[in-house]
Amino acid sequence: MDKSEASASFQIEPISPGQGYAARLFFEVTSPFRVMVNLVDILDIRNVACHVGATSKRKALQQASRLLSESVNSGSQNQSPDVPAREQQPDDDSEELLNEVDILDALIERERLGSTALGSGVAVPHGHLQELQTPIAALMTLQNGVDFDAPDDADVDIIFALLVPQDSNDDHLAILSQVASRFDNADITEALRKCGPEELNRALDIFCSVKQVE
Repeated sequence: MDKSEASASFQIEPISPGQGYAARLFFEVTSPFRVMVNLVDILDIRNVACHVGATSKRKALQQASRLLSESVNSGSQNQSPDVPAREQQPDDDSEELLNEVDILDALIERERLGSTALGSGVAVPHGHLQELQTPIAALMTLQNGVDFDAPDDADVDIIFALLVPQDSNDDHLAILSQVASRFDNADITEALRKCGPEELNRALDIFCSVKQVE
C-alpha cells in the first residue's frame, strides 16, 4: 500500500508503549504513515455537540465520555467499517459494551500522563479500550473555555475525544495526525466556534471536509 504524508505544526510523539501519544505545539514535522481511517468514518453526528456547558476539565471530559458512550452502545461497533458512521443505523439488539464511567477513566488515565491540550483553545483527549473493535470519536465545543493545562495557558473550548482499540497504534497515530492538521487551520476552529447548538451537521461537515472553509 502507498504511504501518505501529513504535515502539521504539531509533533505527534509516543508517550510510552500502549499509553498513546502526545501532540506538541510549535514543531513543524512530516510523519509518513499508512492512512487506515478517515475522520468521516469514525465521527457520528450523534457524537457532535455545540456550546456544551462545562465548568472544569473533568466536567468537559464527562460530557465527552457521555457522547462516546452513546456511540459505543448504539451498535455502530457491530456494523460495517466500510460505511461512514453518519450513514449507519443503530442496532436495536446491541448489548451495552461500556458505560461512560469506563470511558472517562480511560481518558483521565491518559490525562495523568500529560495534558492533551494542543493550544489555541483545542484539546484532543484520547485513550485505548480493549472492548472496542474500531476507533470512535466525539466533537464538542463549549460555551466557555475551561482550564486544560494547555502549553499556551489558553482555556479550551473545542474538544475532539478519541477512543481506539487496545492494539490500534497505527490507526491511533494516523487519526491524531489528521486531527492535529485540522486544528492547525484557524478557519476551521473559528467556524466551529460559530456553530450553534442546533448546527451539528454544519459542525461535522466543517471538521471532516478537506475543502477550504469559507
